[in-house]
Amino acid sequence: YSRGKAYIETNRYTLAILDFNEMISIDSLAAGVYFQRGVSYGKISDHASAIHDYNKAIILDPNHKVFFSARAAQYGFIKDYEKALDDINVFLKGKHISNENLNFYIFKAIALIELSKFQNAKYVLHNCLEYDPKEPSNHLLTAINYYNLNNYVLAKIYFDKANSLREAKHEWKILRIINLYTDISKLTLKELENL
Repeated sequence: YSRGKAYIETNRYTLAILDFNEMISIDSLAAGVYFQRGVSYGKISDHASAIHDYNKAIILDPNHKVFFSARAAQYGFIKDYEKALDDINVFLKGKHISNENLNFYIFKAIALIELSKFQNAKYVLHNCLEYDPKEPSNHLLTAINYYNLNNYVLAKIYFDKANSLREAKHEWKILRIINLYTDISKLTLKELENL
């Protein structure tokens, strides 16, 4: 088990998978081994195999909530946002926003936006903004959500706020999200009011 995890830590995912395969052949009831192999599959973008292993880990140990968060991420990669949302809700149940799980709340908001559940996303994003008002992606997602709600004035305000908070380390998040949605940064408030 330690050797497989060491392979993961050194980005040798294929070797990790082989090591975990060997372990599973010896003990097919080890939830942690399925989880680690799922991590390895996810790292090489074999999302179907990762989900399969996370399913097995969850069957063997349904109380280990990190299994659900890992599977949610894989569902996100294949754009199955309904299943991703189900898993993220299991993972977040009873948890308040904190530094450790803020990204999971942001992921929940993204899934809700992708599912056109804009009012629900608005509530989640409000909580994210309240917890961390300096995180640019919170403002950007709020802008996108308001844009989808046809509130172009608030969309512009939140987009401008995200842009003002942007730093080099956050730029990749913002650019990734912008690529998914219409660029509203160039619109003036007057143009937005006329839409």
